[in-house]
Amino acid sequence: MGQRHEFEKLNRQGWEAARSLWRTLHSGTEPPPVSLPGLVLPGERCWGAAPILYARWCAADVDVRYGGFAAVGSPAFVLGASLANSAKNARLRKQAERMAAAQWRWFQNTTAIVTDRGVRCRADGRLLPFDYSTVTGCWPELHNQTLTLEFDRTSPLLLGGPWAVWTSVAVTYHLFGQQALYSGALRPLVE
Repeated sequence: MGQRHEFEKLNRQGWEAARSLWRTLHSGTEPPPVSLPGLVLPGERCWGAAPILYARWCAADVDVRYGGFAAVGSPAFVLGASLANSAKNARLRKQAERMAAAQWRWFQNTTAIVTDRGVRCRADGRLLPFDYSTVTGCWPELHNQTLTLEFDRTSPLLLGGPWAVWTSVAVTYHLFGQQALYSGALRPLVE
């Protein structure tokens, strides 16, 4: 019961913060910059930081290790063992192909920092920059609580969770301006 209550609280906070940001931007003003302890981003105005689920879309290198094969016995037994080994190797190859295929990877809970120049995510002990100037696609899905961004030089980024709604409003505004506040993607905030 405690975890569910915490999730509902976080969900409510994320949506309320997104609606508040939408109203602020709709009124023609931007939120005041915030400072985050221990974070220095020269020349950037920080709008805030949010707990977020982070993932990247990419393929992976997968090694296939085939076991040794030896069969001794009658020709029928050797043929049967050889066919069984071939079937096992084919299954291993298919499994490796599925594992290597492009998909969402590296899921982790982290912090997304939204600035006037981009989104910064703490991942694997580093602060990764995702500048607005390199974004080639932006797909906020508020009901799914996700924001997907594509870039010209790196793999796509998925941000998810209750605070992805707030992040979606901020990023959409930075990428497309005030008129984007009235787009279909952000409509759930005003319904």
